[in-house]
Amino acid sequence: VEVGTFSTVAESVEPAWHTVALPEGTRSVDLKPLSGAVRLFGETFRTGGRGVVYDSLGLNGASTTVLSNGFNAAAWTEELRHEKPTLVIINYGTNESGFGSYVDKYYEPSLRTAIKRIKAALPGVPILVMSPMDRGLRTGVDEIQTYDTIPRIVAIERRVAAEQGCAFFDTFDAMGGDGTMARWYTGHPRLVAGDLIHPTPQGAAMVAQLLVRDLMTGYEQYLERQHLQHHPEVVVPGVKPVVAAPVVKPRLAVVPSGKPKPSAMGEPLKQATPPVADPVTPDAPPVTPDAPKQAAPAVVPPGAPQPQPQPRSPESF
Repeated sequence: VEVGTFSTVAESVEPAWHTVALPEGTRSVDLKPLSGAVRLFGETFRTGGRGVVYDSLGLNGASTTVLSNGFNAAAWTEELRHEKPTLVIINYGTNESGFGSYVDKYYEPSLRTAIKRIKAALPGVPILVMSPMDRGLRTGVDEIQTYDTIPRIVAIERRVAAEQGCAFFDTFDAMGGDGTMARWYTGHPRLVAGDLIHPTPQGAAMVAQLLVRDLMTGYEQYLERQHLQHHPEVVVPGVKPVVAAPVVKPRLAVVPSGKPKPSAMGEPLKQATPPVADPVTPDAPPVTPDAPKQAAPAVVPPGAPQPQPQPRSPESF
């Protein structure tokens, strides 16, 4: 079923986009030029619902020079801005690891240039530099070791990312560091192909989980910082707000005259009764009344139930 045609004729060569609504349930799509030649950069299929759009620019055998020198700067800038990404991930280094002299002399400036081009095209958009995975080198019949250039590349990427204000994910360290591909190749199930570079689907899933876990941890920490610094009145899902304990001022109990004062245990003391003088008899001297006596605190023997505080009367507050 034909769903639409459109013309690509223009006065100048420049990137352009065209959207076609597909019938519900579409499973395959064919694109055919009706005349002439058309340069097609790619297609994207979206449902219109909420979610994550992952757009990969991976090229077989590519290196950072593709970003720093390969792409047409004006066209790539326009395409990046059209997509409006919220995060750009730069993941290079594996293909460069086979050329030690290139790594030591040219990898750092090439990576720096690539980052600057992306920052110029997308001001303010965060960039994450993702280091290469481990890469195995066969040194004997049953011996596999890590390429010595991999740790050097990781160090360069970490340094440049910090310098350019980018995030950095150390894939090499997260997956196990030195000797990981040897363990992945000899393990069961095997997690890397025989080239000791490309992971199997199980190995790729493990790396993806490590990346997503750290991304979500960083995102949750970001939400918490924003919540505490800028929006203390907004409750962020999954973030427990830190609320300062209220300052409790001591209250003075005002007891109306004629009412017993509360004791420390919360129980009112009994009203003291003025002592009554004993009757004077011929054989006994008169008794002089002493000062009014206060009720003594109750003495509870060890092991006996302790008296419990009683709620105060509202009149005592």
